[in-house]
Amino acid sequence: MEEEKKIFIDKGLSLRSEEVNEVMGNVPHRVFRIGTFIFICIVALLVAIGYTLQVPNYIEVPYIVSGNTSAIGIVSKNAGIVMFRYNQPHNINEGDTIATVINGNDSVYSISPIRGIVENNFLYTTGDNIVRGDTLARVISCELPNYRLILKISRNIKSEIICGMKIKIITKETMTENAVGYIKKVSVIPDEANCYNAVVEMPINIIQNLPRFGKARVLYKQENVFTKIFAHRNKSAFE
Repeated sequence: MEEEKKIFIDKGLSLRSEEVNEVMGNVPHRVFRIGTFIFICIVALLVAIGYTLQVPNYIEVPYIVSGNTSAIGIVSKNAGIVMFRYNQPHNINEGDTIATVINGNDSVYSISPIRGIVENNFLYTTGDNIVRGDTLARVISCELPNYRLILKISRNIKSEIICGMKIKIITKETMTENAVGYIKKVSVIPDEANCYNAVVEMPINIIQNLPRFGKARVLYKQENVFTKIFAHRNKSAFE
């Protein structure tokens, strides 16, 4: 009899309505289902945000700004008596004669390879003897130097730097500038400092305002949050 009563009570408890369960302190099944659904939605939303939210990845990279020399030395091709066309600095065009060196019946003309301002070597004047290989003059180009921005890439990140990669350089001089460029080419052989040279294609007005050398923070790739966290944990585990 006692056993039948126990079974009856158990069945009664299982058949009580949600209102009775709520009064007795039990969580209604509907609330439990809704809460579980909301929790799953929040977790799914966080996962989606974690995979879509991109975190910038920066590296500190040394750089140099190089520029082709704006002055070209003109060297005598033979020995003889030099006859300068201009005795003072003078504007000159590409192909104009700078000086003539006379040796007997032979006359060798020195031609300007660029447009600019010619300055004679003041160690010599017209009528002096000059030896082969001595500098006759120099021509200062009227054109702006061909500036190039070169990143010094270490071996451990060389495989991650590829041609066409979009990068952003952040220095004190470019904080308010849109200093965005592209990797034009990367050297195959390292230099004497065991670094690979990566030439950056970037607007000339930004490059010429940079210091001639220094360090820049380079945004070289972006990762989602989960990749960033897992990579950091793996790195910490190995360390």
